[in-house]
Amino acid sequence: MDFFEQQALRNRQTWWLILGFLVAVIGMIVMISTLCWAAFFFLDGGFRAHTPSLPAWYFSPGGLMISGLIVLLILFGAMQRALELRKGGAAVAIHAGATPAVARDSEPQVKRFINIAEEMSIASGTPTPRLFILSRETGINAFVAGTELRNTVLVVTEGALHLERDALQGIVAHEFSHIAHQDLTLNARLLMLLGGLMFVSRAGRELALAGGRRSAFALSTRRRGDNSLGLLGIALMVCGWAGVSTGRLLQAAISRKREFLADASAVQYTRNPQGIAKALDSIRQSTQSSHLTQTAMADELNHMCISESLRIASWYASHPPLQERIRLIDPGFERRQRIQKNQQKVAGQISTTDAPEPGMLTPAPQAGAPAAAGLSEVASAAVSPILLWAASTHDWLVRHYGEAIQQPGGAQQLLLGFLNGELDSLPKSHQLPFLEWLIGGFKELKPSEREDLVRQAATLLSKKPSLSACCYLALLEHHLTPHLTPRPKAPTLRECNEALSCVLSLFARLGRQHEQLADSTEQSPEQLFHETVTGLPPRYVVEFQPKLSAHQLGESLRQLGRVSGDLQRCVLACASQMVEADDRVTRSEYELLRVASEIMGHPMPPLLGEETLTAV
Repeated sequence: MDFFEQQALRNRQTWWLILGFLVAVIGMIVMISTLCWAAFFFLDGGFRAHTPSLPAWYFSPGGLMISGLIVLLILFGAMQRALELRKGGAAVAIHAGATPAVARDSEPQVKRFINIAEEMSIASGTPTPRLFILSRETGINAFVAGTELRNTVLVVTEGALHLERDALQGIVAHEFSHIAHQDLTLNARLLMLLGGLMFVSRAGRELALAGGRRSAFALSTRRRGDNSLGLLGIALMVCGWAGVSTGRLLQAAISRKREFLADASAVQYTRNPQGIAKALDSIRQSTQSSHLTQTAMADELNHMCISESLRIASWYASHPPLQERIRLIDPGFERRQRIQKNQQKVAGQISTTDAPEPGMLTPAPQAGAPAAAGLSEVASAAVSPILLWAASTHDWLVRHYGEAIQQPGGAQQLLLGFLNGELDSLPKSHQLPFLEWLIGGFKELKPSEREDLVRQAATLLSKKPSLSACCYLALLEHHLTPHLTPRPKAPTLRECNEALSCVLSLFARLGRQHEQLADSTEQSPEQLFHETVTGLPPRYVVEFQPKLSAHQLGESLRQLGRVSGDLQRCVLACASQMVEADDRVTRSEYELLRVASEIMGHPMPPLLGEETLTAV
């Protein structure tokens, strides 16, 4: 998949989202102003002669005051949701009623879910997101939430945990593809803007209830009741509903295409189309479907879920029809399911009519006869090689370090031992997956504990600095250092030049670290650097840096993660060209390239096969 193309598509969709949001806000202002004008003109005869015409009303002090009130309500609701989203995906999951999935003393279904998520994490090259479960939801659904990779959470319902392993694996792969495509930012913006529109409707409901109580009090005391507050509340409710409807239409238009892409990517990850198809078919066949009945956020989470979280009209649906999705994923799925059901039905009839008497031997099945339940097993055997490698790597890590990581403070000790070179039994091919496995667990620590852990790692590595250590520490800082401040702005040209110089100098040194420079004609790292950076746009002026620290590297990569996709494409192209300069790519070089890509927001899959690749 082309991450840069997906990033550009997401940015275009964001601009359409903002435009649609502005249209919805203007429409709500016009509708509410019109209703207020009508109320003054028709309901109160005393104002009839003094009420201006409708066009003049919009720009009168009363009309402008109402417009300002609506804008303030929308902004307040959006900012309220934005403050919640700043806390990361965990705040959304907890607000929805989800609880963390803990491996220790968990049910078998929960442990299986954790294993599947960690395997998919290794296969996709990203740390495991925090895992949550909506324990009271019997429908089959899941979603990811967060603003960035570092604060992502994956939430599944209780009903999804009871699926077969390959179906649950398909759901997890679907959600991981949303993470890989960087749909998190788009989902967060949708959630924030929709929250602003919904706040108007909620404010109107409260005003209508307050007006009703006021009218009831006036009747009970035999006073003349003024129900203007209630009428204003009803107007806000009606117009708020219209704005939310517009937001849902935007939600549906954007989300449907993303769901098709996520389904295709789930098949790409697992190489098992029947897994995700079986999960979608289970949703279709289930009496509870995918609806969330126990959370008040079902309406707002609809565009983030794998299927509809509530019953809505088809034109509001943010997901394509399940039958269409299944047909595109696996065209022969429904036919195979009918054959399998018929075989099971026939087998059940034979077992009831021709049941053997007690004590009689039953004949063995013929070798060439297909078993009714064997179709899914055969389909599940064709799994992605990367996913098989990830499963075996995860199994190895659990067998060797599973007990230690369950002990209090065990994960922290494993991390410090790994960075200090004390884990001699850890193969090189397992080092980055091991680090990402640990990082996934560290996300549950408090911010102060994470900062203290990063500080200990930095102190340890300062005694024995190395290129790999700098990159690993930069990865730790990226994922574990809490970023509770507002999202920083795009770096300036000077900051871009410094970041480019730092990152590309690193890969220039990597590209020449194996060369025997006895021959004076061979390029030095500095010469390789100046030759390769000619591919950058002319506005950027970079200089070779022979030394760098882990903090400089991490900060430079984070700055490059906020630049345009075209510049990121150039950076990774230059880095790849430098790494391949000596006509071979070692595993350590590839792993460092993966670290840089991950911090920049474009995770890469692991390297399979030989320790060294020959550049083509």
